[in-house]
Amino acid sequence: MKKYIIFDLDWTLIDSHNNIKEIIFEYFRINDIDNYDNVRYKLDFNKIASIKDLLIEIYWNNHNLIEKIHKKLYNYLDQKNHESEFIDWTIEKIIKLSNKYKLYLSTWSSTKFANEILKKWWIYNYFELILGSENIQKSEKHLDIFQNHSNDNNFFENSYSIWDSEKDKYFAELRNIDFIKIWNKYKSISEIKIL
Repeated sequence: MKKYIIFDLDWTLIDSHNNIKEIIFEYFRINDIDNYDNVRYKLDFNKIASIKDLLIEIYWNNHNLIEKIHKKLYNYLDQKNHESEFIDWTIEKIIKLSNKYKLYLSTWSSTKFANEILKKWWIYNYFELILGSENIQKSEKHLDIFQNHSNDNNFFENSYSIWDSEKDKYFAELRNIDFIKIWNKYKSISEIKIL
Protein backbone atom coordinates (compact mmCIF):
# COMPACT_ATOMS: atom_id res chain seq x y z
CA MET A 1 0.00 0.00 0.00
CA LYS A 2 1.35 3.41 -0.98
CA LYS A 3 2.15 5.80 1.85
CA TYR A 4 4.16 8.60 0.25
CA ILE A 5 3.98 10.98 -2.70
CA ILE A 6 7.03 12.84 -3.98
CA PHE A 7 6.15 15.94 -5.96
CA ASP A 8 8.05 18.20 -8.27
CA LEU A 9 7.19 21.90 -8.00
CA ASP A 10 7.71 23.68 -11.32
CA TRP A 11 5.05 22.74 -13.87
CA THR A 12 3.76 19.96 -11.65
CA LEU A 13 2.24 22.12 -8.92
CA ILE A 14 2.94 25.62 -10.20
CA ASP A 15 2.87 27.16 -13.67
CA SER A 16 6.41 28.51 -13.78
CA HIS A 17 8.59 27.15 -16.58
CA ASN A 18 8.20 30.09 -18.94
CA ASN A 19 8.74 32.51 -16.08
CA ILE A 20 11.92 30.69 -14.97
CA LYS A 21 13.22 30.57 -18.53
CA GLU A 22 12.68 34.29 -19.02
CA ILE A 23 14.45 35.11 -15.74
CA ILE A 24 17.43 32.93 -16.70
CA PHE A 25 17.53 34.49 -20.18
CA GLU A 26 17.38 37.96 -18.62
CA TYR A 27 20.25 37.11 -16.28
CA PHE A 28 22.45 36.11 -19.22
CA ARG A 29 21.39 39.11 -21.33
CA ILE A 30 22.59 41.34 -18.49
CA ASN A 31 25.60 39.39 -17.21
CA ASP A 32 26.95 37.23 -20.03
CA ILE A 33 25.60 38.23 -23.42
CA ASP A 34 28.27 36.10 -25.15
CA ASN A 35 26.57 32.93 -23.87
CA TYR A 36 22.97 34.15 -24.21
CA ASP A 37 22.23 32.22 -27.43
CA ASN A 38 23.95 29.13 -26.04
CA VAL A 39 21.73 29.26 -22.93
CA ARG A 40 18.59 29.68 -25.04
CA TYR A 41 19.57 26.59 -27.02
CA LYS A 42 20.55 24.40 -24.04
CA LEU A 43 17.84 25.30 -21.53
CA ASP A 44 15.54 22.29 -21.86
CA PHE A 45 13.81 21.18 -18.64
CA ASN A 46 13.48 17.64 -19.99
CA LYS A 47 17.23 17.27 -20.39
CA ILE A 48 18.65 19.06 -17.36
CA ALA A 49 17.75 18.51 -13.72
CA SER A 50 19.15 21.71 -12.25
CA ILE A 51 20.77 25.05 -12.92
CA LYS A 52 24.13 23.42 -12.34
CA ASP A 53 23.47 21.01 -15.23
CA LEU A 54 22.84 24.03 -17.46
CA LEU A 55 25.98 25.81 -16.28
CA ILE A 56 28.12 22.71 -16.83
CA GLU A 57 26.80 22.62 -20.41
CA ILE A 58 27.82 26.27 -20.87
CA TYR A 59 31.05 26.52 -18.84
CA TRP A 60 32.11 22.86 -18.79
CA ASN A 61 35.82 23.58 -18.27
CA ASN A 62 35.60 26.21 -15.53
CA HIS A 63 34.48 24.80 -12.16
CA ASN A 64 35.09 28.04 -10.22
CA LEU A 65 32.98 30.07 -12.65
CA ILE A 66 30.20 27.45 -12.53
CA GLU A 67 30.06 27.69 -8.72
CA LYS A 68 30.10 31.49 -8.76
CA ILE A 69 27.35 31.85 -11.37
CA HIS A 70 25.33 29.04 -9.76
CA LYS A 71 25.01 31.02 -6.55
CA LYS A 72 24.32 34.33 -8.32
CA LEU A 73 21.72 32.82 -10.63
CA TYR A 74 19.80 31.18 -7.76
CA ASN A 75 19.80 34.51 -5.92
CA TYR A 76 18.54 36.22 -9.08
CA LEU A 77 15.77 33.65 -9.52
CA ASP A 78 14.72 34.01 -5.87
CA GLN A 79 14.42 37.78 -6.30
CA LYS A 80 12.52 37.67 -9.58
CA ASN A 81 10.37 34.53 -9.57
CA HIS A 82 7.23 35.80 -7.85
CA GLU A 83 4.72 35.55 -10.68
CA SER A 84 4.27 31.78 -10.54
CA GLU A 85 0.83 30.51 -9.54
CA PHE A 86 -0.49 27.11 -8.62
CA ILE A 87 -2.16 25.13 -11.38
CA ASP A 88 -5.96 25.03 -10.97
CA TRP A 89 -7.22 22.71 -8.21
CA THR A 90 -3.68 21.75 -7.16
CA ILE A 91 -3.93 23.26 -3.69
CA GLU A 92 -7.20 21.48 -2.98
CA LYS A 93 -5.70 18.17 -4.16
CA ILE A 94 -2.62 18.62 -1.96
CA ILE A 95 -4.80 19.16 1.10
CA LYS A 96 -6.89 16.09 0.26
CA LEU A 97 -3.85 13.89 -0.42
CA SER A 98 -2.22 14.90 2.87
CA ASN A 99 -4.98 12.99 4.69
CA LYS A 100 -3.87 9.72 3.09
CA TYR A 101 -0.17 10.18 2.23
CA LYS A 102 2.97 11.81 3.57
CA LEU A 103 4.06 14.39 1.01
CA TYR A 104 7.59 15.28 -0.09
CA LEU A 105 8.80 17.87 -2.58
CA SER A 106 11.90 17.86 -4.79
CA THR A 107 12.47 20.88 -7.01
CA TRP A 108 14.78 22.38 -9.59
CA SER A 109 14.17 25.74 -7.90
CA SER A 110 15.74 26.79 -4.62
CA THR A 111 14.48 25.57 -1.26
CA LYS A 112 13.93 29.20 -0.31
CA PHE A 113 11.63 29.80 -3.29
CA ALA A 114 9.75 26.52 -2.72
CA ASN A 115 9.21 27.34 0.96
CA GLU A 116 8.04 30.87 0.15
CA ILE A 117 5.49 29.89 -2.48
CA LEU A 118 4.13 27.01 -0.37
CA LYS A 119 3.79 29.35 2.63
CA LYS A 120 2.20 32.05 0.48
CA TRP A 121 -0.55 29.60 -0.53
CA TRP A 122 -0.86 28.05 2.96
CA ILE A 123 0.25 24.52 2.07
CA TYR A 124 3.83 24.49 3.39
CA ASN A 125 2.84 22.48 6.48
CA TYR A 126 1.41 19.65 4.37
CA PHE A 127 4.93 18.58 3.29
CA GLU A 128 7.24 16.42 5.37
CA LEU A 129 10.41 17.68 3.67
CA ILE A 130 11.16 20.16 0.89
CA LEU A 131 14.42 20.00 -1.09
CA GLY A 132 15.61 22.54 -3.63
CA SER A 133 18.61 22.24 -5.91
CA GLU A 134 20.83 25.06 -4.70
CA ASN A 135 22.98 22.66 -2.61
CA ILE A 136 22.12 19.13 -3.74
CA GLN A 137 20.89 18.94 -7.31
CA LYS A 138 17.49 17.43 -7.94
CA SER A 139 18.31 13.77 -8.55
CA GLU A 140 18.01 10.34 -7.02
CA LYS A 141 19.95 11.86 -4.10
CA HIS A 142 16.82 13.80 -3.13
CA LEU A 143 14.92 10.51 -3.12
CA ASP A 144 17.52 8.93 -0.84
CA ILE A 145 17.23 11.86 1.57
CA PHE A 146 13.46 11.40 1.64
CA GLN A 147 13.88 7.70 2.40
CA ASN A 148 16.22 8.49 5.30
CA HIS A 149 13.79 11.10 6.59
CA SER A 150 10.88 8.64 6.47
CA ASN A 151 12.84 5.97 8.37
CA ASP A 152 11.07 3.44 6.14
CA ASN A 153 13.23 0.81 4.41
CA ASN A 154 10.36 0.26 1.96
CA PHE A 155 10.00 3.95 1.18
CA PHE A 156 10.66 3.59 -2.54
CA GLU A 157 8.14 0.80 -3.15
CA ASN A 158 5.60 2.64 -0.98
CA SER A 159 5.88 5.87 -2.98
CA TYR A 160 4.49 7.57 -6.04
CA SER A 161 6.66 10.10 -7.82
CA ILE A 162 4.72 12.85 -9.60
CA TRP A 163 6.90 14.98 -11.84
CA ASP A 164 6.80 16.42 -15.33
CA SER A 165 9.96 15.49 -17.26
CA GLU A 166 11.80 12.50 -18.67
CA LYS A 167 14.75 13.31 -16.41
CA ASP A 168 12.41 13.05 -13.41
CA LYS A 169 11.16 9.70 -14.67
CA TYR A 170 14.75 8.50 -14.89
CA PHE A 171 15.38 9.39 -11.22
CA ALA A 172 12.24 7.53 -10.12
CA GLU A 173 13.21 4.48 -12.18
CA LEU A 174 16.66 4.41 -10.54
CA ARG A 175 14.88 3.83 -7.21
CA ASN A 176 12.02 1.69 -8.56
CA ILE A 177 9.42 4.27 -7.59
CA ASP A 178 6.10 4.25 -9.44
CA PHE A 179 6.16 7.33 -11.66
CA ILE A 180 3.19 9.43 -12.76
CA LYS A 181 3.91 12.03 -15.40
CA ILE A 182 2.04 15.31 -15.40
CA TRP A 183 1.38 16.83 -18.86
CA ASN A 184 1.31 13.42 -20.41
CA LYS A 185 -1.88 11.59 -19.52
CA TYR A 186 -2.76 14.10 -16.79
CA LYS A 187 -2.72 17.87 -17.18
CA SER A 188 -3.00 18.45 -13.44
CA ILE A 189 -2.65 16.40 -10.26
CA SER A 190 -6.37 17.01 -9.70
CA GLU A 191 -7.07 14.64 -12.63
CA ILE A 192 -5.18 11.67 -11.19
CA LYS A 193 -7.87 9.20 -10.07
CA ILE A 194 -5.68 6.54 -8.45
CA LEU A 195 -4.63 8.85 -5.63
